[in-house]
Amino acid sequence: MSPSCRSIKPRFTSLSPSPEITEGLKKADRACEKCTRTKKKCDKSLPGCSRCKRLSNKCCYDYMYTPSVTTVIRPEHAIKSPPHIPGTLKPFLDISSSMILSLLSSRNAIPSHSVQHYLETINPYLTIVHPELFALRTNITGSDSFSDQELQDPATTLLVVCMQLFSQNDDSSIKGEENAGRAVYRSAKQILSVLRAIDSPSIELVQCSILLAFYEYTHEDLGRAYLSIGDANTMALILHVGPGKYLEDEREALIPYEEEERRCVYWSLFVLDRLVQTDYSLLHMPHQIPPAVVSPPAADDLLPTNHLLWYDEGQSPYYVTQRYPADTDFSVPVGAFQRNCQYAMLYTGISPPQSPVGPMAFDLANPIVTSVLPE
Repeated sequence: MSPSCRSIKPRFTSLSPSPEITEGLKKADRACEKCTRTKKKCDKSLPGCSRCKRLSNKCCYDYMYTPSVTTVIRPEHAIKSPPHIPGTLKPFLDISSSMILSLLSSRNAIPSHSVQHYLETINPYLTIVHPELFALRTNITGSDSFSDQELQDPATTLLVVCMQLFSQNDDSSIKGEENAGRAVYRSAKQILSVLRAIDSPSIELVQCSILLAFYEYTHEDLGRAYLSIGDANTMALILHVGPGKYLEDEREALIPYEEEERRCVYWSLFVLDRLVQTDYSLLHMPHQIPPAVVSPPAADDLLPTNHLLWYDEGQSPYYVTQRYPADTDFSVPVGAFQRNCQYAMLYTGISPPQSPVGPMAFDLANPIVTSVLPE
């Protein structure tokens, strides 16, 4: 009768590790990830446990264990927990203006010069930032640089960084991921995502999203530009940002800065959305074009009221304040930004302005001059 399996002893006892070798083997401090998640016994061997070797699995001891979604949390634990427990992410989420400004100091850029460059060259044609309100919010004193005291709001500071992205385009001849401007752009995107997650929507965050979308559009990154426009439009809808309605009775009424800023934000979003749509239509098949994000304006919606005009080639351009509805005839002299808004309407189902009724009869002899650009 053959002996039972229990009575058979290992024949190759010489292969078993000696006590000296066993004492020298190092063990991990805890079970590996695979054994922990499958609730199996782990021998904690290094560099990998025997079970993972046998199953040809990647053995990992350096991991963060998260309970399954079916884990039940007892209510009394939540009640007895302290009101605030500092976590490991708190230092990362604590974004200050000085930290954001360091993005510019690393490139030896002067923030005030970048802002001035943007406001004088790009903003008149796509008015994303309201110059007067921006000056009030940043407490600009005419110095060559911003300080932490002048930029106390992280969202406003990020707005400065986003405007600075465009001041580098003229001087930079390097394109692609190696461009130093792309590093600032990526950092700005990351900071914006954090601010959107921990702060309430604000006009400044909407403006940052539009500027980043415009930057992505100018770098032919239509997919990211489309997503950024969607993010900006979502925040704008929460803030009830819109163009407002044209009313004949309010033709000569004063226009608050905040009202004009919200109007400019809406029209900037609309223009940029249609630019992305147009480029998609040139590069892709019709079924590959994503739908428009921003709702089109109505015929009686107000155009931006701050117009930059050139009446004479020998005369410096100047701003005038005038209320015009969106369907104003093209023969009426309006600012560059307002005309771009009307051009963007041509890419939608809105009928383009054709009739000279209404705004054609406006008296343009006495416009309200609000500011003059430097020569």
